[in-house]
Amino acid sequence: MIRQVFVVIYEHRHGMDVSAHASHAEAYAAVAGIARTWWKDDRADRSAPEDCSALSDEAVVEAYFEGNEREFYTLSESKVDFPD
Repeated sequence: MIRQVFVVIYEHRHGMDVSAHASHAEAYAAVAGIARTWWKDDRADRSAPEDCSALSDEAVVEAYFEGNEREFYTLSESKVDFPD
């Protein structure tokens, strides 16, 4: 059975983290979770509010990663053939 998966690759100063998700929404939520976790220390947009709890996932991801020269993410779709 072939299934679609969404892979997040998060590159940072300590290495790389990789995770797989069942939907694009879950994968993007994982990226937003990364941004929220490290928000106070590493957000690229220093004009963004110090508390990100009221921001949407899209706003958090954009403010955190846009222009960030030390951290990057890739979200890609892949198909995996699982045995029946």
